[in-house]
Amino acid sequence: MPIMKARTPNRQRPTTPASAQTSVAIGRARSQDVGEVAHAPALVVARGLIVSAKGQACVTFVSSFGHRCEARLCQAVDGDWLAAALAVGPVQAEGTIASDGSGSIWAVFPGPEHAEVEVAHRQIGAQSSLSLSCGGTVVSLSSTGRVEIRGREVIARGSRVTRLQGGSIRLG
Repeated sequence: MPIMKARTPNRQRPTTPASAQTSVAIGRARSQDVGEVAHAPALVVARGLIVSAKGQACVTFVSSFGHRCEARLCQAVDGDWLAAALAVGPVQAEGTIASDGSGSIWAVFPGPEHAEVEVAHRQIGAQSSLSLSCGGTVVSLSSTGRVEIRGREVIARGSRVTRLQGGSIRLG
């Protein structure tokens, strides 16, 4: 049996901005149902800057090779945080740009200037129940209206009046 040697590239790739981008052709996909060939647009993987936000899921992206486009955000990118970060300055990102000029952003890379960025409001929702836990402490909410707070020590403080209201209140 012959011995196989691993190939090693003997020359380096040029590092010009245009050649540093990876072009990925999606190619052709054959439809199982109809037997037709569908042509998907070519995609280019790009690094660049998000310079503005247009709502929760759309941004203006400027690639490192100068292409400016409207791009969608993937679900993992927090639109609220991104809007707050853009008030400080542009945010580095990676994504894809299609041959039709549209784009998608799938990763953001905050700079040191974004370290203290916080959103003004955060809403968390769930259909049937929601729990926050830390160690042995749990705050649970249910869609039936039940709120349960469990912990070793539960404290309620108010700078003015602290009110407890309910059909019946048991103390102790």
